[in-house]
Amino acid sequence: MREVLYLFMLFLCATKNSFSIFGNFIILDPLITFFKILLVLFTLVFFIILKDYIKNLKYYDFEFIVIILFSLVGMLLLLHSNDLISFYVTIELQSLIFLSCGMFVAK
Repeated sequence: MREVLYLFMLFLCATKNSFSIFGNFIILDPLITFFKILLVLFTLVFFIILKDYIKNLKYYDFEFIVIILFSLVGMLLLLHSNDLISFYVTIELQSLIFLSCGMFVAK
């Protein structure tokens, strides 16, 4: 199974093309694709671990999963940022998400 995953990532990262959209505001190249796959895989592992943890809880909030998914979107956008403005916007998105996650834990 691990070899299939390595071949899949190699296939996705094998292209030498890189392109940008919105006037070099967002870029995509093979290294970004590799780290996108890595982030999504780590998030899936986190959800698998979270599933076992939720079984033991009596009180469950669905909002926590939504916050984690928004955090994943923010991290993926951060990978694509090419200039300082897009980097700043995605960092602000991440700070809002982590603020809501902190309020969720404090509740």
